[in-house]
Amino acid sequence: QDTDDITLTFNNDAHLNSRIKRFGKSSLEVAAADFVEGTVPTQIKFEEGDFTIEMFIRVNGSSLPVQELFSINTDATNSLNFSTNGTSGLKIVSTISGSATTVTGANTNIQTQQFGQREFAHVAASFNAQTQKMFLFYNGNNITGSSGETFAVSNNTFTTNVRIGTDFVGYIDELRVSEKAR
Repeated sequence: QDTDDITLTFNNDAHLNSRIKRFGKSSLEVAAADFVEGTVPTQIKFEEGDFTIEMFIRVNGSSLPVQELFSINTDATNSLNFSTNGTSGLKIVSTISGSATTVTGANTNIQTQQFGQREFAHVAASFNAQTQKMFLFYNGNNITGSSGETFAVSNNTFTTNVRIGTDFVGYIDELRVSEKAR
């Protein structure tokens, strides 16, 4: 498996916490103004095919918030943002030249059916380039509907910043970005 090393910068009070983790030795703990920033791995080419963004998250609050988990951008008008989205679970937005394409979870019962306060949940956004469909998963359950949502976005080319947990409050563990639709 090919991997790229990237340099990460921890901003504000973002830090690794060895006490609360899902796997391994630690997880990323972030609060409202905290985030981790890094460079874009050269191996990831969102514009050329399938991709999946996945991680485990833990929210300490009593409900699933609307907060950004992962973003990658070139500038203010070109970005890809993956977020929690309250009762509908998750959201992914691709903005190209200021024009946004959005896919949100179709299940409005995530909070009552699957969300657990202070429990880790697996979240994922998976894009199939051949069908131009985006799927969002919460704890392994497809929350976009069985056929996915159309996400026909061209020029998904992002060249500079990766941010993790920009306004998320909680813990992120095992973040993975791959060139496969999972």
